[in-house]
Amino acid sequence: MAGAVLPGAALGRAAEAAGASAAARVPIEARVEISFLLGYVDGSACTFQRNGALHSAADAQSHLREKYANLAARGQIASAEDFIGKVATRSSFTGEDYVVHCAAGTEMTSSAWLRVELARLRGM
Repeated sequence: MAGAVLPGAALGRAAEAAGASAAARVPIEARVEISFLLGYVDGSACTFQRNGALHSAADAQSHLREKYANLAARGQIASAEDFIGKVATRSSFTGEDYVVHCAAGTEMTSSAWLRVELARLRGM
């Protein structure tokens, strides 16, 4: 039924389905690596700074997943490097770099942080 409001859970499933459909346009090897990187973000104990505000790992992963789905739907993601560069590096609104704050005061750009993990994954 057109114009119907979906309950929260159904809305979440609809968004996931749209994201999955968009991601299907991304080559399988890239999808595997991007999925790994999203899991790495979500499973980290780090805090993520975006547009001056701090976010949990789960919130950061959710934001990156949504941004990824949007760009994948437009055919702009063909590799894990595209994901890092176009999705996970900086705010598309302010241009500010995303920063990752981890244990013992370690701080680095999300781009550098994810590139290190991607290299580790590929070296396995």
